[in-house]
Amino acid sequence: MAGSGDSGSKGPSSTRQKKKLVDEGVRALRNKPGWDPASFSSTSPEEKLLILDQQSAGEKAYAEADVCAQCLALRQEKGDETLLCAPHLAEAMGF
Repeated sequence: MAGSGDSGSKGPSSTRQKKKLVDEGVRALRNKPGWDPASFSSTSPEEKLLILDQQSAGEKAYAEADVCAQCLALRQEKGDETLLCAPHLAEAMGF
């Protein structure tokens, strides 16, 4: 019975000390750049696929624009090598 009294008086302060130690560790990690979960935002897999699809559509539109007569004429007329005709512009924007 004396043993149970010793462990009972030591338990709560040990738990408090552990909690305090964990809280200090968490605080230290959050102060490091990139470790604060509140500021970390992750994109969903669906959103990542949508972004990837949009990027590839833009790349495809620009690749096709290099041989498109309308794009080439527009670029020559305006003197801007980045211009796209209306259909390729819409494709590059994801419409």
